[in-house]
Amino acid sequence: MFNNTSNTWNATSNFWGAASGPYKNQGSSQNLTGTGNRIYLNGSGDVNYTPFLTTRTGVLMGDVSLNGTITSYDAALILKHLVAPFLTGSQLSAADVSGDASVSALDASYILRFVVGQITGFPGLGKTGSNQLLASAYDLRTVRTATPGEIQIVLHLNGSIPVYAAELQLAYDSTLVTPIDVKKTTVSDAMMIDFRLNPDTAKVAMAGTMPVTQDGDFVTVIFQLKDKAKGLSTVDFKVARLILNETNVTADAKQVVVSAETTPSLPTTFALGQNYPNPFNPSTTIKYELPATSAVTITVYDILGHEIRSLVSGEHTAGYYSVVWDGKDNHGMQVASSVYFYRIHAVSTDSRTFTTVKKMMLLK
Repeated sequence: MFNNTSNTWNATSNFWGAASGPYKNQGSSQNLTGTGNRIYLNGSGDVNYTPFLTTRTGVLMGDVSLNGTITSYDAALILKHLVAPFLTGSQLSAADVSGDASVSALDASYILRFVVGQITGFPGLGKTGSNQLLASAYDLRTVRTATPGEIQIVLHLNGSIPVYAAELQLAYDSTLVTPIDVKKTTVSDAMMIDFRLNPDTAKVAMAGTMPVTQDGDFVTVIFQLKDKAKGLSTVDFKVARLILNETNVTADAKQVVVSAETTPSLPTTFALGQNYPNPFNPSTTIKYELPATSAVTITVYDILGHEIRSLVSGEHTAGYYSVVWDGKDNHGMQVASSVYFYRIHAVSTDSRTFTTVKKMMLLK
């Protein structure tokens, strides 16, 4: 608080950021032991702040626990709330440090950055990215491991935007699969995470002080097929919620389809499957197999050879994979009906190289 006039300000019943009140060494009602926000006077003005804390009428942004301080615990409370809501009233107000009238993992990230001194305050106004940019900032793929019946759904970031926070919610048929675990990766290892695995939904919330800016797998959700699913050809997972920073890209994520066929062992050769369905509208699934850990790219091209969309780019372990193309380009724009080509290029750690191209058709 700064006063450069001759007016007297009455600041009764305000919260100053510390239970000891504001530091004040001028005028009346001095408080030399106060550790809260300082009151500085210039001229003959004065501030009557006593009592400096009675019934709290304001909310300290970031103080989700309402204990008068802002710590990493407040960020943890936000992540816990996102996977199992419990915050109410003033807690929700304190949690919304971006000021966009919602509580998100990005709010937790802002609090963490404030605690370590990267920022000195909170935005107060919503700051969201472009949906068109974010639509191509990630991909979701499935992995069948050597463990019988195990399915992994992986959120992969391509490094096109800095990601400070993410929320992912998957919905599925509880009679077909059981959620087992959620794991961070080397890319997201420094982030704070909370998750809840319910019979029919898996909820994940993550936030960090430093953004993820590199291409790589971000988080993996692990499931186990039940006996009932083993007679089916596929199992469907719905992306019920996907938020990067504070931009909701759920509509772009749509659905993840996983093969339910028994996979007794790892692939022995590279393979790129024909997309299904084909022709398609609006999305199609592309399956591929890797016999060893490999650096992999899968790219969509138009009939003139121009790159339309980068679907996969990064290092994957041996296994059975699939990726969905939603018919959008790298800028998040829907492409026209036409023939398109998708190309895989893989180089394994044992120096084997695999490259092949297949054709697909988008019809509207």
